[in-house]
Amino acid sequence: MRARRRRPLLAPASRVLLARALTVLGALALALLVPSGSAQAERERGAERAEEAADELRVAAHQFALAAPGTGWRAVAQLRADAQLRADAQLRADAQDARDEADADGAALGPDARLLLGFVHEGWDATLAVSRVEVANFRAWRRKAAFFDEVEAGVEAAYPGYRRTQREQQRLGRVPALDLAYRERGGQRRLLRLRFLFFRRYTLALALRMPARTHARHERRLQALVDSFAPFFGER
Repeated sequence: MRARRRRPLLAPASRVLLARALTVLGALALALLVPSGSAQAERERGAERAEEAADELRVAAHQFALAAPGTGWRAVAQLRADAQLRADAQLRADAQDARDEADADGAALGPDARLLLGFVHEGWDATLAVSRVEVANFRAWRRKAAFFDEVEAGVEAAYPGYRRTQREQQRLGRVPALDLAYRERGGQRRLLRLRFLFFRRYTLALALRMPARTHARHERRLQALVDSFAPFFGER
């Protein structure tokens, strides 16, 4: 009897889309992992204080809330972290296969960063990915403006073909957050939406890329998706 071939998790076109998202996250990881001298010194001074303050945050091993069928988003990884994301989509996840796909696409997330969640939407030509970067964020918690400027500079250095259209600093609960939006100059006119959650000892970064036409047609739903990416402090 002829052996049945295993169907790959992603079609070639989907792999290309996921590779784009991983490229975004690789650049973000490098931007966050290369500190200035003053930042490095501040990390060392703050390490002991961070240990004492760790209990101030409720650490919930919470699986992302993925709810409601319907729109074509397809999960290729699954996240457990101190955050939540609500997608109005029918999702399918296989963490092991997702790691294999990431390796095959040559994703360079850096030694201290890893892909946690990846979506592709073939109909919209859109990608969404979430990464975790192991980096302390004492300056973000102390509201140091230079910290957020450095994060933005890292993104813009990685993507010189994009023009920033939005920046917003806020606190979600007690966690500092930064929202950035970019539009590609010329060509395909792709849009890039980013949200960073700066926990005390690591960062979660969401990257959403899509053509301008997709954003125009589904702006409210896409905004709701980004807004839903927030710290989770529910019951364990």
